[in-house]
Amino acid sequence: MRDPARLRRCLDALIAYAKDGHGVRGVGFSCLTALGGERELSGEWVLSVDRMIDHLVDSPLVPVARRHVYTAEHLIHWFYHLAGDPVCEYKQTIVLLRRGGAWVGLDAFVDCDALRRRLDARLAKGAPSRWRRALGLAFDLARSLRPRQAHHLVGMGLRVLPFLWHGRDYRRLPEILLVLTAGTACDPNNYDETVARSCEKPFHTFEDGCARVASSSRFLIRKLRRPGDGDGTTGG
Repeated sequence: MRDPARLRRCLDALIAYAKDGHGVRGVGFSCLTALGGERELSGEWVLSVDRMIDHLVDSPLVPVARRHVYTAEHLIHWFYHLAGDPVCEYKQTIVLLRRGGAWVGLDAFVDCDALRRRLDARLAKGAPSRWRRALGLAFDLARSLRPRQAHHLVGMGLRVLPFLWHGRDYRRLPEILLVLTAGTACDPNNYDETVARSCEKPFHTFEDGCARVASSSRFLIRKLRRPGDGDGTTGG
């Protein structure tokens, strides 16, 4: 962050490579927040999730308005909750979709401002049953569709289903999608057990000669646990 011009060049190069058909389905950025042990760092050393997203949408290679990032993230949370899957509260996501030979944002298919108002209004009403939430989401999407875009969106949705059915296996994510994410992993200085319960970040490690996979927060809990503090299986 001490050299904004260099950061801009690096981000543009990464995004251009990912968009040019090299088999990349997503690019993730792990950010540093001024919390806990890092709270004394000056701004030039810190790149938060919000600032990372700001830099991404400022790129001419990312045709997404900043306010529409919230709408896409809101939609992603709805899908995750409908599937009963955890979703990190620290992460923000930009979704790019390939239409023809160009990459576009969600707003090319639906009116993101109208969809955000409808989702916010539905959220304010409380938490109905899962099937009612699914019907409500479908209804809100249908009302927010741009003219003559329904067949494009339905076709893309069908191609994404294998990805969702197989536990978000990114190898099954179709080439029509590119996901840019910015998040921050839990560490001993910013750990929050409530947030950790929604952790979705996989962490691969070897313990006692065995390969183990767990969420990053669950792994952190085991490392922070002191003798007598319990089994260390909360969170994640």
